[in-house]
Amino acid sequence: LRSDPIVLGVDVLEGIAKVGTPICIPQRDFIDIGRIASIENNHKPVDVAKKGLKVAIKIVGTNSDEQQKMYGRHFEIEDELVSHISRRSIDVLTQDSS
Repeated sequence: LRSDPIVLGVDVLEGIAKVGTPICIPQRDFIDIGRIASIENNHKPVDVAKKGLKVAIKIVGTNSDEQQKMYGRHFEIEDELVSHISRRSIDVLTQDSS
């Protein structure tokens, strides 16, 4: 199992990236790769990154299936990362921000 997080530089193209958001890869049958554990903007930690920002995100697998997903093997630099929003993840994110 991969215990190391995936750390990537990303452009936020739409909406916002938020710590705790589950991430999937639509081009790869919507595989889940984990949740955003942290975001850095200009080497400073932030909780949210808005559209238009270039940030570094750390993604951590939350189960054994996600922990097996590896950059370069299961997805590539050209793949788009999207939030995998379900009712449960919306509820969790809403709880966190209140």
